[in-house]
Amino acid sequence: MAQDLSAPGFQLTWEPTTAEFVGNGTVGYMMGCFEIHFTGNDGKLHMARGRYITTWRKQRDGSGKVVADIGSSDPE
Repeated sequence: MAQDLSAPGFQLTWEPTTAEFVGNGTVGYMMGCFEIHFTGNDGKLHMARGRYITTWRKQRDGSGKVVADIGSSDPE
Protein backbone atom coordinates (compact mmCIF):
# COMPACT_ATOMS: atom_id res chain seq x y z
CA MET A 1 0.00 0.00 0.00
CA ALA A 2 2.95 2.34 0.62
CA GLN A 3 3.72 2.18 -3.11
CA ASP A 4 0.14 3.24 -3.96
CA LEU A 5 0.22 6.13 -1.47
CA SER A 6 3.40 7.55 -2.99
CA ALA A 7 2.34 7.09 -6.64
CA PRO A 8 2.13 10.25 -8.77
CA GLY A 9 -1.41 11.62 -8.82
CA PHE A 10 -2.53 9.67 -5.74
CA GLN A 11 -4.78 11.64 -3.42
CA LEU A 12 -7.19 10.37 -0.77
CA THR A 13 -9.67 12.56 1.08
CA TRP A 14 -12.39 11.54 3.50
CA GLU A 15 -15.23 13.19 5.36
CA PRO A 16 -16.66 11.64 8.51
CA THR A 17 -20.46 11.74 8.81
CA THR A 18 -20.81 9.77 12.07
CA ALA A 19 -18.37 9.13 14.91
CA GLU A 20 -19.08 7.78 18.38
CA PHE A 21 -17.87 5.55 21.18
CA VAL A 22 -20.09 2.63 22.14
CA GLY A 23 -20.64 0.61 25.29
CA ASN A 24 -18.21 1.56 28.04
CA GLY A 25 -16.25 3.87 25.71
CA THR A 26 -13.39 1.52 24.85
CA VAL A 27 -14.54 0.93 21.27
CA GLY A 28 -15.64 3.51 18.76
CA TYR A 29 -16.31 3.88 15.09
CA MET A 30 -16.32 6.51 12.39
CA MET A 31 -18.26 6.31 9.12
CA GLY A 32 -18.24 8.61 6.14
CA CYS A 33 -17.44 9.20 2.49
CA PHE A 34 -14.12 9.12 0.66
CA GLU A 35 -12.77 10.24 -2.68
CA ILE A 36 -9.60 8.81 -4.21
CA HIS A 37 -7.62 10.00 -7.24
CA PHE A 38 -5.06 7.66 -8.77
CA THR A 39 -3.23 6.85 -11.98
CA GLY A 40 -4.60 3.67 -13.52
CA ASN A 41 -2.73 0.98 -15.41
CA ASP A 42 -3.73 2.85 -18.58
CA GLY A 43 -1.66 5.86 -17.41
CA LYS A 44 -4.76 8.05 -17.04
CA LEU A 45 -5.94 9.79 -13.89
CA HIS A 46 -9.00 8.11 -12.35
CA MET A 47 -11.33 9.02 -9.50
CA ALA A 48 -13.53 6.86 -7.30
CA ARG A 49 -15.93 7.71 -4.49
CA GLY A 50 -17.23 5.48 -1.78
CA ARG A 51 -18.03 4.95 1.86
CA TYR A 52 -15.93 3.71 4.76
CA ILE A 53 -16.11 2.60 8.37
CA THR A 54 -13.16 2.66 10.74
CA THR A 55 -13.28 0.92 14.13
CA TRP A 56 -11.07 2.12 16.99
CA ARG A 57 -10.11 0.55 20.31
CA LYS A 58 -8.96 2.64 23.26
CA GLN A 59 -5.50 1.65 24.53
CA ARG A 60 -4.33 1.60 28.16
CA ASP A 61 -2.50 4.91 27.67
CA GLY A 62 -5.74 6.54 26.44
CA SER A 63 -4.76 6.68 22.77
CA GLY A 64 -6.82 5.05 20.04
CA LYS A 65 -5.73 2.24 17.73
CA VAL A 66 -7.44 1.33 14.46
CA VAL A 67 -8.82 -2.20 14.63
CA ALA A 68 -10.48 -2.29 11.20
CA ASP A 69 -10.69 0.12 8.27
CA ILE A 70 -13.06 -0.96 5.50
CA GLY A 71 -14.09 0.91 2.37
CA SER A 72 -16.44 0.24 -0.50
CA SER A 73 -16.55 2.14 -3.79
CA ASP A 74 -19.85 3.55 -5.01
CA PRO A 75 -21.16 2.10 -8.30
CA GLU A 76 -20.00 4.03 -11.36
